[in-house]
Amino acid sequence: MTRSHALVLLAALVLVGCDEETCETLDPADAWVELGDGTSATDFTSVEPGATLLVERGSQGGMHIWAAVALGNIQPGPEDLWEGLRTGELPNITLNLSGPNGLLTPDNERPQVLERADGEYLLLHQQLQFKHFEELPDNWQELDYAEVEAAMEEEDHVLSIRVEDSCGTVVEAELVVRLDFPDRGEEAPG
Repeated sequence: MTRSHALVLLAALVLVGCDEETCETLDPADAWVELGDGTSATDFTSVEPGATLLVERGSQGGMHIWAAVALGNIQPGPEDLWEGLRTGELPNITLNLSGPNGLLTPDNERPQVLERADGEYLLLHQQLQFKHFEELPDNWQELDYAEVEAAMEEEDHVLSIRVEDSCGTVVEAELVVRLDFPDRGEEAPG
């Protein structure tokens, strides 16, 4: 495939992903997003600035927190994953956790299917993996990770969300949070 054929194919895929009639009815200035917690539409709650988020340890030594998102006045795309991937109409969503020195989460931008609830759209019970350091220090094997985590509990972190729908509307939010690590001797859940 030549470069010009690839560009034409890419342009065709972008056009397929945009429902112009729906996009014309949505004002990007009215789009909103809210960070929260919850596993269902009935238990979604906002996360307030300064809230403490519980850290869970995975079975292979990783760490994660849970997050949920409520959105409004965006193009939510289809409710079926395969249809949304085929048409390119699913919103791309990125959740991040940053420490005082930078980003702690890996790149996790991906198209997501949103639940519908009372005129809002929800992305619920999202596991957000993160690491102890923005850049792994040279002496990482010599560190006492109980001390590293105790120090992290005293620092402000920023939980952020970025959403881009198929109309090109971008909406972002962030809030300052604290972390609460389980004791290092506790068994991993599960």
